[in-house]
Amino acid sequence: MKRLFNFTLLFILILTFNLYSNVRISGTMNRNLRILYIYNLRDIASFQYPLFTLTINNDADTTAYCHLMITLSSNRFGEITYLSTNQFPMNPHEIWSLQNNTITNSPKQIVLSNFEINPNIEGLINETLSQGKLPEDIYYIRVEVLDSYNNVLSMWSDQFTIINSITITSIFPGTIYKNQPFLINTSLIKFIWNSRISMSYNFYLYEYSPSIVSGLNIGANPIFKAENLSSRSLHYPQTAPPLKSGKMYVWQVTGDIITSSGGRIVKSDPLYFVYGGISSITDEMIIKRLKYLLEIRNISNRSKIVDIKLNDKHISRQELKQIIDNLDKSMIVQAEVTK
Repeated sequence: MKRLFNFTLLFILILTFNLYSNVRISGTMNRNLRILYIYNLRDIASFQYPLFTLTINNDADTTAYCHLMITLSSNRFGEITYLSTNQFPMNPHEIWSLQNNTITNSPKQIVLSNFEINPNIEGLINETLSQGKLPEDIYYIRVEVLDSYNNVLSMWSDQFTIINSITITSIFPGTIYKNQPFLINTSLIKFIWNSRISMSYNFYLYEYSPSIVSGLNIGANPIFKAENLSSRSLHYPQTAPPLKSGKMYVWQVTGDIITSSGGRIVKSDPLYFVYGGISSITDEMIIKRLKYLLEIRNISNRSKIVDIKLNDKHISRQELKQIIDNLDKSMIVQAEVTK
């Protein structure tokens, strides 16, 4: 009798294990929301955009009784907070979906209402109170499906980054001072900018007039635009509208960021330049500039340039002139002339 009881108990345990091992979870993090402005801890629970979407499947032939635990942690502070549900039944072959703080199986719905904060995160709380937003860090979300004994049946996790200061910096060509604009004498213009993180960029070029620029806002239609760029530079295309000699131009780069309160456009400082037209570039001009930069004396100014290569790629005199005009002696570590 005892042996039969043990066998029956073992059979029940195996059946229970097989039942719950068939509860599985899968999900995705919204890739557009990896960089967020989150202004308080509760925004994770009440986020108005889908931060993550999960699917929970009960593949067993019997009902599974389970509950969920969502944990938020970070590199600097460890476990920060968690949300949980009460126990609920999942019918055989039933599928539930979880989006942020609500789990649904239409028409049934469960809200993650049990919310607790780790009392040992005084540093995080102080920084959040003083700054009014979560500190910059890499944060992790973990979602667990638990049985009635708190055994983990299935788990999903992902991470996102919080950055509280996102800027795009315009680098070249131009200056932020429209009264002292940068002069460009080539049609081979490469616009360069930078930002702390990668994003989708929009480039705009305008013909300047005194009334169109107010701070970071430019109130005019661009003469050229390129949107949804992934790189941090742009060669002005040969097919773009030709620039007019003697005219001043202003350019700007923007990026779209989704925040906890909606969309936000990040703008770079406008940079100003004057297009001087394509000047006649002689070999003597290039050689004099190279001799100055490299501090070389044993080359005649009357020498002729036969071919120009940069990284085994042929470039024009205009391109070489643009490169060396933007070089300074302090940038050159080593130089050598061979005959």
